[in-house]
Amino acid sequence: MGDRSFYGSVPQLAQLKSAPASAGMSGVSVHFEDHGDVWQFVLPSLDERLPLRNIAWKNHLQVNKTIDRLHIHFYQVHTQAQLLKQPQATTGSVPPTGLVFLFVVKCEDLATYKTKIKPALSAWVDRMNLLKNEWLVLYVPLGTQATSSTAAAATVASRGLSAFGTSFRDSSKVYRKIFDKLRADFSDKNDRLDRLCKIEVLEGNTVVGAAPGQQPQHEAQWSELLLKLKTCIMEAFETRCCEYEEELRLLDAKRSLSGWDFSSFFQVKESLALLYSQASLYDDALRHYDELEAIFMTLDDAAQNDLPALEATDAIFSSSPFEIDLVVVRMSIAVNAASPLHVRLYLFCRQVAILYQRYDYVAVCDRSLLFLPQFLLLLQRTSLLPPTLPLQWAIGAAVALAVSCETEFEQYQVSRPKAEQAQMTLIAAPLGELLYFARRACKRLPPTSPTPGRHWYTLCLQPEALHQVTYWASVHYATAGRLRFAAFLSAECARYDVTNATSIDRAASLYLKHVHQLQLDQWGDALEASIAALVDVYMSNNDVAAAATMCLHWLQLEPSIDRLRKESDKGLHSFWLNTLAPITTVPLHDLLHVLPASSVALPTMALQIRNRLLRPLPVEKIAVAFRSSTVSDPTVEEAARLWFALPSDDVLLLAGNAVTSVLLRYDGPPLAPGVYVASLLTCSMAKQRVSFDLDAPLVFNVSPLHPSSLVLCAQAVPLLTPQTTVGWTLRVELNDDVLESGSLALYVQSPETDPTTIAFEGHVLRFTIDVAVRPSPRDSKATLCAELSYAYAHHSDSSLVYAASTVVDQAFAVRHAMQLRAEMACVPRSHQLFLHVPLVCNDVAPIEVDPRACAFIVSTDGGNDHDVLSERLPWIEVDFNPLRGMKSPMQLRPGSPFSLSFVLRVEWDRVPQDASATVRVAYALDGQSSCMDFPADLVAAAAARRPPQPRATLRVVCLSESDWLVLGKVVEFRVGVSPSDETRFVRLASSAWACAGKASQLVRETTLRFKLLPLRVGSVPAPTFELVRADGSRIDVDEDQLRTHLVLGTGASS
Repeated sequence: MGDRSFYGSVPQLAQLKSAPASAGMSGVSVHFEDHGDVWQFVLPSLDERLPLRNIAWKNHLQVNKTIDRLHIHFYQVHTQAQLLKQPQATTGSVPPTGLVFLFVVKCEDLATYKTKIKPALSAWVDRMNLLKNEWLVLYVPLGTQATSSTAAAATVASRGLSAFGTSFRDSSKVYRKIFDKLRADFSDKNDRLDRLCKIEVLEGNTVVGAAPGQQPQHEAQWSELLLKLKTCIMEAFETRCCEYEEELRLLDAKRSLSGWDFSSFFQVKESLALLYSQASLYDDALRHYDELEAIFMTLDDAAQNDLPALEATDAIFSSSPFEIDLVVVRMSIAVNAASPLHVRLYLFCRQVAILYQRYDYVAVCDRSLLFLPQFLLLLQRTSLLPPTLPLQWAIGAAVALAVSCETEFEQYQVSRPKAEQAQMTLIAAPLGELLYFARRACKRLPPTSPTPGRHWYTLCLQPEALHQVTYWASVHYATAGRLRFAAFLSAECARYDVTNATSIDRAASLYLKHVHQLQLDQWGDALEASIAALVDVYMSNNDVAAAATMCLHWLQLEPSIDRLRKESDKGLHSFWLNTLAPITTVPLHDLLHVLPASSVALPTMALQIRNRLLRPLPVEKIAVAFRSSTVSDPTVEEAARLWFALPSDDVLLLAGNAVTSVLLRYDGPPLAPGVYVASLLTCSMAKQRVSFDLDAPLVFNVSPLHPSSLVLCAQAVPLLTPQTTVGWTLRVELNDDVLESGSLALYVQSPETDPTTIAFEGHVLRFTIDVAVRPSPRDSKATLCAELSYAYAHHSDSSLVYAASTVVDQAFAVRHAMQLRAEMACVPRSHQLFLHVPLVCNDVAPIEVDPRACAFIVSTDGGNDHDVLSERLPWIEVDFNPLRGMKSPMQLRPGSPFSLSFVLRVEWDRVPQDASATVRVAYALDGQSSCMDFPADLVAAAAARRPPQPRATLRVVCLSESDWLVLGKVVEFRVGVSPSDETRFVRLASSAWACAGKASQLVRETTLRFKLLPLRVGSVPAPTFELVRADGSRIDVDEDQLRTHLVLGTGASS
């Protein structure tokens, strides 16, 4: 099924596949401070040795756990000096809470250690101990002593870390003393863990030139660092787990008391679950979420009545089924403000996210199959929701989970060995069950009308969703080996394809799968019903041969099928005959076979027929049709007499799986000379006529003594619509023939026209007649046919009369009176429709066009046609029609161009969706009046029109007492502005005035005042203003027109 317009458009939802937002990625967090900028040298080597592996841990239930992989994420805590150098270091998201804190230090001499490192480290250790945090100190000597000059430092910077190697060996004693000082100052004898580590030689490109034999020592230092880091992490992890467990124990002990706060319990328990998830202990994390869900479901319903309920506008109904902000929901739970349904959905998303981290896609499907029906029932009990929304949510949720599992599992398989590819069969069955749940919800939807838009969540309500969900459920069931149910769903998909006429070939293929499965299941009654449906599919596609082949194929199974039947009064044989009742020609190659040993010797034909069925086959009226090899399609009269048939109507029994000899005889009139071919055998079984072609056609020859020399000639003239008849002249040239009798059939080559038959004698050799023509609007020519069937004798021997026929075809041109010379212009505007119809007269005859009789016909769902040019509809009327002004018709010569144009006023929002329009042009040809219609698409024009942009308004009022103004005197104007939420400015846009104040004012109120000075004497246009946005772009406005002002000279009174 190549088309996945619905199923393929379903995205992976972030709430289902992401790790919890508060926990970041899977893994614990370690915060470090970098004193000396050496972390950049440590991190590459450290990443090569991570994650930590095979960590043994025992939970509070004393159950041994093994953490296979523990990922560590390092977050730098910047010192005050680093923040002054790099202020941008403070930007970004807040890192997760750290489990372990690391102090990374580089120190090159004892003086620096005493003056700088020791005080900073001492304060840091005191802070860690005060906060009861697990901490480590990592000392990284790089081999450059602090006494190096500035030039030496520049050399190191230019040469890179390779400059460290030579000096490292000379400085090792100093570094050893510094590290001993660190141990002496910061080691605690009461602490069972040594919290100081040292990495002396960094591998790779960090330090080169290390002394021989230092590599084992280097690896030992890394092992020591990783061991201490693992110990600190697990110590901090266990401490925090114990704190959470103890707090949970105290809160759980109060659960039976009234007023127990679930939100506090939720925060602590989810914090513990997130901690387990960070440590890759997904089973424990999932257990805590399961317990949270179980406790929440036992809460008193009365306590939840005051909480907000879901509404139809919620995002899980309008955007996607899991469209919830996990952080917002968690905060709402903390303050007892979350909807109970949001809490259930939140817990489910967390559980599914953990299962995805565990790559347990089967568990995702199983858990979804438990949760979705329960949540659907809760939604259906919500009185504020329409009945379709819960079903839409269930369909969308099931499909989204299935798509997410499919995609995640495919990505998971890419990195796995081929031996694990077999796991697809394990997940296929749960995926099928999940989609089948979506199918059940789809079937419960009430009938809905198509809605605009192709968003996948909206498509859940359409029949297309039911079809595609059913199809992919059958695919997964087939992969899982549940072939019987997969075949049943395939048949359901086939019924959809047949009902909606989407793909008949695909429907036949799906039905065929169902039929084969029923055969394997030996289910006779259902097999017949499926075969009947499959045959109906073939018949609806006019594929008679495929329908017959299908019936005949299964007919051979009749002996085995009958043994399995529950209803003895029916049989596949009778079903086959009933199904084939409307079929007149059926290939029977799989049942009956005419052997090549058959022969023809006029007037008899001997046939050797093999019956391939196991049982005898009763047939009657066996006959073999033959025809002349020169006539591909014999007439009905000829076909009725060209038969070899049984001499009687007795029933002939063809033995099962054997060959039967049959003798047929020809009893018709003498045959015309020529070669004849016998290729079609017909018979009747149970009063049903069936036929099939012979494998090897039987050919025999009838030779004429005197061939016919008659010639039939025809001539036709062009046809110009609306004329419906064409003149035709026929001439018969006998030559050496003597015409005895015959008939002449005249017809236009079209299945809609019956032929005109004329009987004539031999002395009438010329005909001039009119023949009716029904040309298609798109035809440019038609073909007239004349078929003369006659009996003739040669002029030298009138005793021998022969039958013959001849056919002549004559093509003639068909022209329309007028046609479009270019595409019709249909241009929509805000409230108007401009129509321009460019036409051209035919190139054969002149026509007369009356523009005043032209019409614009609008049809609606009521079936009524209205001429908008002469009557007015509520939503469309004529705005401008120049055709009405034309007083006389136009006389058009052949090939002359002409056009029709007019303007309509349309209320686009009221245009019906099923409205259609036609431009009807009236004309006269040879005194015969007619008209031609040219369609116009109103619905497409309504969709293409550009909606009018809302315009702002400016109201300008002159506040002077008189319109007589004096040059140099300030005139005050008030400008009223329509309100808006965007930032706007009003500025003067007139060159005849100058501002005595601000020329541009910010619109804070709906009224602004401007003080202006006229710049010239005499008639001065009223000042104009423009409205602009903050970026300088202008806004279209409707502005009042003021009177022109008269300005007098200086000193004149107003």
